[in-house]
Amino acid sequence: MGANAAKSAVRAFEVLELFSDGTEPLAVSDIARILDYPASSTSVLLKELCRLGYLMQDPGTRHYSLAARIAMANVRLNRQHEYEQRLAGLADSVNALTGEEVIIAVEHGIEVQYVHLRKATLPFLGCYRPGALRPICRTSMGKMLLAQKHENEIGKLVRRVNASGDASPIPLPELLSEVEAARDLRVATAFEEATPGAAGLATLLPVRDGQPKMVLAICGMAERIRQRKDDLAALLHRAVEAAQAGRMAL
Repeated sequence: MGANAAKSAVRAFEVLELFSDGTEPLAVSDIARILDYPASSTSVLLKELCRLGYLMQDPGTRHYSLAARIAMANVRLNRQHEYEQRLAGLADSVNALTGEEVIIAVEHGIEVQYVHLRKATLPFLGCYRPGALRPICRTSMGKMLLAQKHENEIGKLVRRVNASGDASPIPLPELLSEVEAARDLRVATAFEEATPGAAGLATLLPVRDGQPKMVLAICGMAERIRQRKDDLAALLHRAVEAAQAGRMAL
């Protein structure tokens, strides 16, 4: 696949993910602004997605929304991924109870990747979407994933992170101490490490055999998370118990 074709494919998935978040019908200009795409190429992409039956356009407003083809595809996918659907339902339940941003993430090299996200209803500076990559050593999600690794594995990963030179070096002894605390408490924390003013708590979700490890995180303004830390940690533990019992909500 050529570079242009690959870029178009990525953008097509990002457009579909944008609408799958429950977004209302959007104009070309709205989609281009939210995803930071050129308006001209956005218009071409949306017309092609309409032609293929993935989007539809209201002839009156000229706004776009998801079409029936995607809805039916989701039905088929949900039958195959009922467990993941339950985990997403739990994340949505935590979001409704707390008002904070709630994320499910997986490991992606030296980063973590958001695979499900519900935005905060309380004031928050979060600006990320599903698919976003965040530093594994500086986020609560990453630390919880690191807690599942041996010390030598963590050391190798930290050396890779530090060799990238993207930010200040990660002090390994400090990180190992935080990871050990996360193992004991079954909750990892990060305060203003990856994003100034933001903080998060994360725990490990139960997954099916052969599936990548997933974490559930609650993120919000640092001072608010600090004040609510114990209650939020208890809620994360309840979410894990609900997942183990096969429930979709708390």
